[in-house]
Amino acid sequence: MKLKMTLCLLLLGACAGAPKHVVRVLSYNIHHGEGSDGEIDLQRIARVILDQEPDIVALQEVDVHTRRASGTDQAEVLARLTGMEKAFVGAMRYQGGLYGEALLSRLPILGIDQHRLPSPLGGEPRTVLDVELRLGEGLSSITVLATHLDHEFPGNRSAATEYIDRFLVPEEPHPTLLIGDLNSVPDSIAMQRLWGRWRDASAKNPAPTYPASAPDRKLDYVLYLPEERWEIFDQQVVDEVHASDHRPILVIMRLRDPNP
Repeated sequence: MKLKMTLCLLLLGACAGAPKHVVRVLSYNIHHGEGSDGEIDLQRIARVILDQEPDIVALQEVDVHTRRASGTDQAEVLARLTGMEKAFVGAMRYQGGLYGEALLSRLPILGIDQHRLPSPLGGEPRTVLDVELRLGEGLSSITVLATHLDHEFPGNRSAATEYIDRFLVPEEPHPTLLIGDLNSVPDSIAMQRLWGRWRDASAKNPAPTYPASAPDRKLDYVLYLPEERWEIFDQQVVDEVHASDHRPILVIMRLRDPNP
């Protein structure tokens, strides 16, 4: 309720002449739709998403045509249930299908790319879903990098964050969001590699996001750069304990000077 009231005040400010373009950004590791009851329930996941009224949603642990998901294209189903555009890339093949990252958007999707992340210590392959979104008619675009870093090897996470920062974002960067389950607490070595340029939208209140039943560590993030182009209005970890093993994180933010 607090975030919705904040958004209403922001929109009233925009109508009064303040140049604002506000976006609601959600990051959610959906655990292939499996909740605390052991049931895969995409309707439940969709309700969690819709309750937050997001413009951009980065989803991790999404199954497409796997046996575990009974052959369902979870990205397509969630796009249909939420009425949003979707993008999906597979991080790896799994049980006859793919397992990876999805992005849902109310903003027009202009382009989709994929970047394989280094895994020097082995383990599960990881990837970045790279999506360009148009803020609105006549407005500039933003880049969203959606990912899920290795849960097993800290060295893989460090290699991945270094790769993202060095090779996926130029020295004079386009406005960019890095969203997802980074499997790293804020003071970890992997995250230290990002703090030179990236900023954490929840830095003022880095509440824990995992495990959903009783969170004790922050693993899920909405990061942004360049710092001076973004303004953060509010953020929260959504109080949802049943739909997945992670809690979603919601951020309300805007791009300063969104004109091309």
